[in-house]
Amino acid sequence: MNPKPRGDNFKNYRNDFYSKKEETKEILCLNWAKATNIAGEDCIDFAGSALYLKTKEIDKRDDRINANHSKGLYFTNWKNKKVSSYFLNSDEFLFNYRSTKVFQDTGTPEQQKRTGPEMLETYIWDGDKWIDGKIPNDGFTDLLNETDLAGTVLSNLSHLDRERLIALSSGEAQTKDWYKPEYLKFLIIDDRENLNKITFTQDECEKESRVRYLSYFSALINNIILNKENFPTCIKDLVNACYVEYSAPDFNHNLYSNNGSPAATVAYIGAMPEGWAKKIYDQMFSLLDEDSRRRLVVWFDKVRTLSLISSPPPMNDEDISEDLRSITKGD
Repeated sequence: MNPKPRGDNFKNYRNDFYSKKEETKEILCLNWAKATNIAGEDCIDFAGSALYLKTKEIDKRDDRINANHSKGLYFTNWKNKKVSSYFLNSDEFLFNYRSTKVFQDTGTPEQQKRTGPEMLETYIWDGDKWIDGKIPNDGFTDLLNETDLAGTVLSNLSHLDRERLIALSSGEAQTKDWYKPEYLKFLIIDDRENLNKITFTQDECEKESRVRYLSYFSALINNIILNKENFPTCIKDLVNACYVEYSAPDFNHNLYSNNGSPAATVAYIGAMPEGWAKKIYDQMFSLLDEDSRRRLVVWFDKVRTLSLISSPPPMNDEDISEDLRSITKGD
């Protein structure tokens, strides 16, 4: 039993191990369950049990990651070590998973693929035997209730699309492939191994960050897009006729119309200097095709006043060469 699974000794061992080009070994860290009680005291807040593996062939399809998540196995990308880390739910379960063999040198090249773990079943102890059927609680529903977002669009999306929608809506979609699991903001961990996932909350090291991003999202859907005064000219056609939604493969849009108008890309990024907000706008701008660039808005707070950066008003044909990027104040 280890009450501090991310203590320096353990972290440094994993860090040193994967600092080398070590791709033929995997690390499986197992700990006792959360709330393990010894002599009347709860000894573990977060178990930190996880499987670490380094291979370029991980199955990162939505179906695999979402299915694993639903059964208590959560994918993260330890980016600077190029390691895929799969954390187990910290509650008391017996996990049954299968994974490809680590050493495959005797196989043919087309068979040498390490696609990572697939969770098959989870079991709980029922007095005298293990039984299946209980779905591990990732804590996300409780977090939605805490942040007054229960019953919103977030309740109906897949686990990955929830992470994507929150990232896009808070200005964290800033690279070309931002929506792919290995690049998705909240699925990336660093050498501290703190879990940034919005949809798995048992690691409370990043709780403040989760609440902040969900607060941004709540402000966007429950305040900003409900006030017509917040709409610049480029999306005036969406006033009182829009809703936030997310549906792959339309990865770069999140504001849709009730009246047939084209979708838009919008984000609320909280309090921030205008120069920083402009950088985020420019990065998001670079992701979009030419038509979508005309319907991009980033709202931010500046000196207690809601400001925005948006696409300029629609241009005439003779103005088509004008730079699409502009800073406006509600124009």
